[in-house]
Amino acid sequence: MLTLVTGGAASGKSEYAENISMSRKKGSLIYIATMMPYDDECHKKIARHREMRIEKGFHTIECPYGLDSIKSKDITKDSTILLECISNLLANEMYNKNRCRENAVAEIIRGIRILKGKCENLVIVSNEIFSDGNKYDKDTEEYIKNLGIITRLYEGETEEFTKLIKEYETRKANAPETSDEEDNPPKSYWQTNIDWLKERFPEGKYKDVIGLCKVAKLEGEDGIKDQDYSLNPGRYVGVVIEDDGMTEEEFKEKMLGLKDEYNLISRDIIKLEETLDTNIKELFGVQHG
Repeated sequence: MLTLVTGGAASGKSEYAENISMSRKKGSLIYIATMMPYDDECHKKIARHREMRIEKGFHTIECPYGLDSIKSKDITKDSTILLECISNLLANEMYNKNRCRENAVAEIIRGIRILKGKCENLVIVSNEIFSDGNKYDKDTEEYIKNLGIITRLYEGETEEFTKLIKEYETRKANAPETSDEEDNPPKSYWQTNIDWLKERFPEGKYKDVIGLCKVAKLEGEDGIKDQDYSLNPGRYVGVVIEDDGMTEEEFKEKMLGLKDEYNLISRDIIKLEETLDTNIKELFGVQHG
């Protein structure tokens, strides 16, 4: 039997999957953990989790990538295997320097099929995508929609950009001049969304926009490999400097000046604290040591 358990972050999906696995146990209980250890903290976390699983009867196999390469005498036809989780596994397959990003999905599917053929029960954990259970305000929902269009533009789907602009123009035409109702915003609201898209993508085609989006290459200067495979967006998209038209150098100079000012103020605070401490001790007759 193949079972997929999904849920948002910290939703309890892993514990739920563990309970399902234990309830179906006939032979061995196998836990395939896909977390990639990057530092000492990760290694400690992995070790702690292994100990916790032993108490539940699981035998842990660490497999951050390459499901098809798992060979274990503990896996038999009556085994129950818990694979946790697909999200980590996919990230490792896509961005580890020893793997091939283009084959990531195919490799995972092939590995799952191989595992399913080796055991009686396979329970798979994955993160919920496209629906996180949160209800956002209208501004946030439209912002998410606009960001989604950026991806569509990158894929060359310019007609989707045009359709969204027309949708906003229609809503603007039917909107009131003024409104305080969240579900019925005024014309200016829709115009703001139209302007936001047209200012950044005036030709209706994808382009890198500082502070918003950038196509990051795996190789080359400032590529993912150069950034030690970090997926922190700030390392790639940059920062928009909007302060009276300052250049980047002027901004840096101003920030360094503010830092010097902060250091001076900090020294004054320390002196004041020492004076205050001395006065309080003298006031209450505390002897200086």
